Amino acid sequence: MSLNPLMAVTCQRLFFLSCILYASSALADVWTFFTEHPGARRVARTFAVAGFLAHTVYLVLRSWYSGALPFAGMYESLGFFAWSIMVLYVCSGKCCRCEADGIFVL
Repeated sequence: MSLNPLMAVTCQRLFFLSCILYASSALADVWTFFTEHPGARRVARTFAVAGFLAHTVYLVLRSWYSGALPFAGMYESLGFFAWSIMVLYVCSGKCCRCEADGIFVL
């Protein structure tokens, strides 16, 4: 099943939204690193989790409409690899309190 135009636009917007949220999280992580502001760390983590959720919905919709797993082609495999890194980043935030990990991941 191929993507219809409306679904393609929806997937594209979800991917763009997740990229903006990841970039916002990276900027907040840089702000945290240089100022050590306690609220900036929470903002960075919130943006990262929101971007991760948008990326997850994007991968599920794209997989459902294309009928293939999210690592069938090069484009999908790179998106899946980025999503996998974000899984590790979000889970590591729950387990350990690394202060500068967001700068390197995002």
